Amino acid sequence: MKKSILFFFIILTSISCNKKSTQSTPPKITFYTLSTDYFPSGYGQAKVSIFFNVFDKEGDVGFNEENIYLVDSRSPNDTQKFVSPNVPANENKSLTALFETQIEGGFLIARKDSPVHYKTDTLFWTISIKDKAGNRSNFIKTSDLILYH
Repeated sequence: MKKSILFFFIILTSISCNKKSTQSTPPKITFYTLSTDYFPSGYGQAKVSIFFNVFDKEGDVGFNEENIYLVDSRSPNDTQKFVSPNVPANENKSLTALFETQIEGGFLIARKDSPVHYKTDTLFWTISIKDKAGNRSNFIKTSDLILYH
């Protein structure tokens, strides 16, 4: 009897140790490029595209909601939210993709609050993304964008 209880305990322990983790992991992003390094201040007819790579183990980052967060280096307390592309869910499949977020030129206005930057202004964005489970990715920084008059 003692041997069968010990055997049962060993089997139960080995089964519990082999369970796969069901905990969701945060997405990982890396900066790829900006569509341009120089942009005319306030030019509303054009856009600047930010491209970044996304890897998500569960593949649940693209669900057509405001889950991309950008912070302009000139306004660190102001977070702008953008809609992710709609990526069809593929259960139990990871996702590796290149995302593009566009900023309208009318929102990119050079500030004249510095004696150094009276003809140009420089900014970069800090970006993160959330998946459907609410996991926040790492933070990345874009290259500099120079706005000119």
